[in-house]
Amino acid sequence: MIVYSSRNGSTRHYAEWLARDCGAKLLPWREVVVDELAKYETVVFGGCVYNGLIDGISLIKNNRDVLRGCRLFVFTVGLTQPGDETAFKQVLDRNFEPDELKGIQFHHFLGALDFKKMSLMQRMMMRLLKKSIQKKPEENRSVLESSILEAYGGQVDFTNRKYIKPMVKAILTGSES
Repeated sequence: MIVYSSRNGSTRHYAEWLARDCGAKLLPWREVVVDELAKYETVVFGGCVYNGLIDGISLIKNNRDVLRGCRLFVFTVGLTQPGDETAFKQVLDRNFEPDELKGIQFHHFLGALDFKKMSLMQRMMMRLLKKSIQKKPEENRSVLESSILEAYGGQVDFTNRKYIKPMVKAILTGSES
């Protein structure tokens, strides 16, 4: 079962790709009946990250006892570059106590930005991010940071199906990624 929380569509896209590639059922997190979810061998939760918080993650955190017999995977979608373990650890630390991380495989994927769809708060946060990036010398900016500056005020889509390959493999083979 793939469950997701998506505000602007990127997390939903990844959830749909995962469901197709894994032959899994797909459901928005607000439609989930936890007791039904517990009947699945593998449960995957995907949530977008805003201001370091994983949207909808309470579904997993508040129901660990019900889901104890399930293999659990969590994927996040945001503006952290996949492979940036330091930044991703900060997200996990902000959302989970150390003992809550046990038994969950985590993955992170890049999302998209559409300034027209952003709330006032999200635009304010993006303005702060923009200023932070602009303070860096150009040669010290990542490709992602440069892309964010170029797209500021418009749209940019960083989603890529290739990011899910290790997660699909871990789900289908039962191996740790």
